[in-house]
Amino acid sequence: MIESSLAFGAGNGVLIAVPVPAVASAGGSEIEQAIQQALTDAKNAGVTGKAVTPFVLQRVNELTGGKSLQVNVELVRNNARVGSHIAVELSRLRSSAGDVGRGRAPRGRGRSEDGRRARDGGRETEGRPVVVGGAVLDFVAKVSSPEIKDEGTNPGTLRQSFGGVGRNIAECLARLGTRPFFISAVGDDDSGQLVEDQLQTLGMSLAGVYCSPTLPTATYCAVLDRAGEMHCSVGDMAVHSCVTVEWVKRFHSELESSSLVCVDANTPEVTLKYVCDFCWEAEVPVWYEPTCLEKATKPMSARCISTLTYASPNLSELRAMNFALTGEETASGITTDLSLLEKLRECRALGPALLEHVPNLLISLGRDGVVHARQGEVSETRTREARFLHYPAAATHLLPVKVVNVTGGGDSFAGGMIASLTRGLAADIAVKAGLRAAYLSIQSHSAMASEATPELFTEQSIAEWAPWTAEEF
Repeated sequence: MIESSLAFGAGNGVLIAVPVPAVASAGGSEIEQAIQQALTDAKNAGVTGKAVTPFVLQRVNELTGGKSLQVNVELVRNNARVGSHIAVELSRLRSSAGDVGRGRAPRGRGRSEDGRRARDGGRETEGRPVVVGGAVLDFVAKVSSPEIKDEGTNPGTLRQSFGGVGRNIAECLARLGTRPFFISAVGDDDSGQLVEDQLQTLGMSLAGVYCSPTLPTATYCAVLDRAGEMHCSVGDMAVHSCVTVEWVKRFHSELESSSLVCVDANTPEVTLKYVCDFCWEAEVPVWYEPTCLEKATKPMSARCISTLTYASPNLSELRAMNFALTGEETASGITTDLSLLEKLRECRALGPALLEHVPNLLISLGRDGVVHARQGEVSETRTREARFLHYPAAATHLLPVKVVNVTGGGDSFAGGMIASLTRGLAADIAVKAGLRAAYLSIQSHSAMASEATPELFTEQSIAEWAPWTAEEF
């Protein structure tokens, strides 16, 4: 029960009632009579407030000839015995789940003066994915009325959950059993403790999570319409500036031995460039998640676009990245009004410029699925033209989907696909795994669906869930 509560990140306590041990139960009626007499004596003596408890304890001890003290000692011993058994069993459960970095110190302790947590001993890093990016406490407001009013109060629901693109992807990877190493930053506040505690319940180390003594943990508020689509959002992301080059340098071994490094656009530009250049030299593939339209072009301004192996923009972010490379305006500026055919044509028109630098583009089309654009192969005799493959969001019999929350769909896709790539699965299966993770996410109130388990993401399970063939266009 305790483990389940921690895994859900509920943030609540658990009350456990322990029966009175047999050795302490004898004389119960005598002690009860003494307690009632002591309360009467306290009232007659005019004892009130905080003085009542010590008066009653002393009086009960006198009335029972010391027997109540012996009983209380036995109760304390029994509670300690039961508590230790619970602690041992909880430790066993969490260890069997692959937990690392447990035994967290209270906030402000267990960290050096520069905010760094004491490094975990004996970590296994070989072949683990590394995620560099934001950790955020999300507040998602969903309006229940048909239209959102700009003034006044909109009826609806408000939920708190864990978010941040990097954290979301890391959570998905952890749920799918790939043991990610996470590099991020939080504030030394209650929100930061909630984020860190939830990371630990997922089995992730906190060694890479910087704790800022001055900046608050990042928070984000999204407002969704009744259909679950994004209306607007507000974010306080200043703490991400703490993910500095100096901080990342501490984790060279994790980066160098990684199977793949995923970096999101919340990472400061200079740190993004450092990570990408380091991984290029170490021959470690890098996945870039643009995060939002305003930050999508960071690899261009940082001059590290050619070090990427994967980039996962949506259509709006693709337009911005294409413009940053070519300076050419796109024909369309409104994604939501385009038909699937128009979206595919735009992917085909905008993709080649980016594919000259990035071998793989995973272009999100929202409810229309995803496009995997692949760089053409070069041989001694000829250059093969780039390939564009369209994958629907899900099989026809699984649609339509009751959309609850779209905020984690793209991040879940990235996590699902990266997990499959880390296991060495083919690109086709990896894309479908990403789609399955997104399919589960958009039906969940949380950014990451707790239903995402390793058993659902085996090669056979994915092939059965997505039996279709991607359409080349």
